[in-house]
Amino acid sequence: MMLFTIGAEELTVRDLIERGYYLGSNASYNLKRLVETGYVDRSVSERDRRSARLRLSDKGRRLCEAVRKVDETYHSLVVRSPKEARELDTAIKTLKRLEQAWSTALHFGDVQDA
Repeated sequence: MMLFTIGAEELTVRDLIERGYYLGSNASYNLKRLVETGYVDRSVSERDRRSARLRLSDKGRRLCEAVRKVDETYHSLVVRSPKEARELDTAIKTLKRLEQAWSTALHFGDVQDA
């Protein structure tokens, strides 16, 4: 998922964590592994030497493209009509809202207490 979060952009580690709703220590460990295995290129920012810039390597882009192709194939097996496409889209949007709510609650505490 981190590879897809980075995508075609160049991000800071902070941007990656915030966009992907990752927890800091887990994100750092996983990011380190992605750099070590050659899926992500990490470079020091010229403006702020303390900040690292991240971008996909060629290997990372190839992996994302392969995953996209598998996803397209799976999607064509699951969605056989416009009605099924709408139902799947609704389910995905609902799951994304739940994920965002849970991530926000984990990051900032129970939102109902506010």
